[in-house]
Amino acid sequence: STLLRLLAEQDVPTFSADKAVAELYAPGGDGTALLERRFGERYLAETGGVDKRALFRAMLENPALRREVEEIVHPLVKHRMELFFQANRRKRLAVAEIPLLVEAGWEQGKEFDVVVGIAVPAYKRKEWLRTERGLSDQAAAALESWQWPEERKLSRCDLVVHNPGDLPGLRAGGDRSASMM
Repeated sequence: STLLRLLAEQDVPTFSADKAVAELYAPGGDGTALLERRFGERYLAETGGVDKRALFRAMLENPALRREVEEIVHPLVKHRMELFFQANRRKRLAVAEIPLLVEAGWEQGKEFDVVVGIAVPAYKRKEWLRTERGLSDQAAAALESWQWPEERKLSRCDLVVHNPGDLPGLRAGGDRSASMM
């Protein structure tokens, strides 16, 4: 996310669940090994890592498969996140970006001191899924359906940063939110 990048530029330690999944799905990654044990070579790329597009397509078609993959991968991501926070425990601030935080059942007060939500206009989120993730409108809608509605998600947050969809607006929203902490 852009806000995570902006924080990293200010020397704030950052963790990205998406980056952790990419590492887990790489050749030799723990996620690759576990998915291969469970599903054989069905979702492996020729390079040896997980074929993320094939796995995503299969998860779109089969909600039970999606839940099973989440049950395999989410604990691996959570472990990496816990190691990140342990390594940065003496820092004034360390930030983790976890898109499925509340859906995964991770709790404020247990895993996190403060949960911050990023409120983005729906059209901007859809645009980002299309341009940055390369998803069709149908795939983006399915991905969105796997998550809680934005209002419900943001209601679980201690702080909400409003991202109007442009860098100056995000900086201003992030600065306002940081001054409240």
